This record gives sequence, C-alpha cells and structure tokens, in this order.
Amino acid sequence: MRIIVTGAASGIGRAIAERLLADRHQVVALDLRPVDLPEAECHTMDQGDPASIDRALAAIAGPLDGLVNSAGLPPRPGNEALLLRVNLIGLRHLTEAVLDRLTPGGAVLTVASRAGHAWRENLPQARAVLRLGWGDDVAGFCTRGGIDALRAYALSKEALILWTRQMTAPLIARDLRMNALCPAAVETPLLDDFARLQSADSIARNAARTARMGRVADIAPVAAFLLSPESGWIKGEALALDGGLAAMAECEALGL
Repeated sequence: MRIIVTGAASGIGRAIAERLLADRHQVVALDLRPVDLPEAECHTMDQGDPASIDRALAAIAGPLDGLVNSAGLPPRPGNEALLLRVNLIGLRHLTEAVLDRLTPGGAVLTVASRAGHAWRENLPQARAVLRLGWGDDVAGFCTRGGIDALRAYALSKEALILWTRQMTAPLIARDLRMNALCPAAVETPLLDDFARLQSADSIARNAARTARMGRVADIAPVAAFLLSPESGWIKGEALALDGGLAAMAECEALGL
C-alpha cells in the first residue's frame, strides 16, 4: 500500500510511518519540519495554510491507498484560533482532497484524542466548529465561545470524532472508510504542553491508574491494522487507546 502520513517528523506520526515502512508499505511523509525517513517520499506541508496543503498534494504523483492524519498542534495559550485551523480546518481540507485520489478499499485514519471523549455532551459546539472554513473568523468564534487553549484542543478532537462518524455512510458508497484513534496521554514531545496547562496531579493520577503512560509503540501497530484490508469491516469508529481510562470512567459513572 501507498499511504500518506502527516506529522511524520516526530511523535505518533513518525512511529506510524516507521511501522508502515517496516511492514514494506510505501510512505509519503508530510510535515512542516524536515522528516528524517530516507525510505519515505517526503514533502514539506503547513497544515494551517491551504496553499501549502495544495502544493504538497500536487507534488505527490500516482495512486494512494490510505491517509494518516497525525499532524496537529498542542494547546498553548494564545494559539486557539491557529489550533482550530490546523487541527480541524486544515486536516479536513487535506482529507477531502485525498479522498478523491484513494483507490477502492482505501482507508483514512485520524489521530484524535481521549480529550474528545465528551463530543456527545458538547454536540452543538462540535457541530458549530465543523461549519468553520478558511475564510471564517476563527478567533472571533473562540472569543465568543470563551474557548481557551485546552478547550480548543478538546473541541478540535470532539469535532474530528463527530466528523469521522458522519462520514461513514458517504464513504461506504465510495468503497472507502474512515476511523479515528483516541489515545490518552502518550510520551511524545507534545506531552510537556499539556503538563503546563493541566494539573500535574491529574496526569500522574491517570498514569498510576493505567500502570504507565502511553507509548508510541502502543499506537503504531493499531494504526497499521486499521489501514490494512484485514480491518475492512471497521468503519466510523473512534477507538480508545487509553490503557483502560474510558472503561474505568464509564464504570464509575454507572456505579459499577
């Protein structure tokens, strides 16, 4: 298979790209930063810039069998609007362009997050942010909604989970499919950004409950499976990769 992997310079995106290469697939690596993967076809792309996305895709010739959406920004104070443009608007722009180039049976896999688990409870806001496009006042949307950096990150992931589910039926008609992965905290360079904005006790408590932090090695094999024909009956799912946090939270909420 020939698969685009965004965010392939580091973290989860790099781990997925490396796993796919190890499995003898062809990888087209996209990132804002240089990608040090000699076996991959590499292109520079700024997911916050539609022209940059279009240039990168125009430079990629030939058929494609899959797309991994792993590029994204962490929450940092003041980057709320940029985060939504990169993590959601740019991601959708790229995905919609790639869908038209995928071979029958092709798969899209988006790295969402456990931070998006409350998408049902926040459905009106998730729907609203999905309506935003490049020309819209994203900063004003954040101001009016009282959306800080942490909320912008969670909202982007809620919207991606909602969108993944909404795309199920339209993609079945095209012999394509889309799924999402929802990791809890994973040991990557982005973890420090969350630690600065969240309670250190909360992060430590969750790590203690699951016996350890997540690792990129926990994510990459699952991603490879969800891109493979063997997983062809899995469609529109948002799979929790959180060491059991979602199950424990649900049991607590149900009094079990």
